[in-house]
Amino acid sequence: MEYSVLALLVYHAFLERRKNTGKGLPPAISAILLAGALGWLDEGFQYLLPDRVYDFEDVLFNLFAVVSTVSASALINRIRGRRPTQS
Repeated sequence: MEYSVLALLVYHAFLERRKNTGKGLPPAISAILLAGALGWLDEGFQYLLPDRVYDFEDVLFNLFAVVSTVSASALINRIRGRRPTQS
């Protein structure tokens, strides 16, 4: 759940950045890369803590949540007729 919310916030931040600058990777790709990396980083911190366990399946689940959320948001924008790069 938390990575879905994070992904949505990051995606909309990248949409706004693209609208203002027109530069960079597509917002969906940028959001997936950043939110996915943050999910992996979170799991990496768990590896360092003695009472927590690093689990690669959790990394994959976090990435699945990120990809699903960003894809759904991009699809909804497209259905509504609002392309991410338009004002």
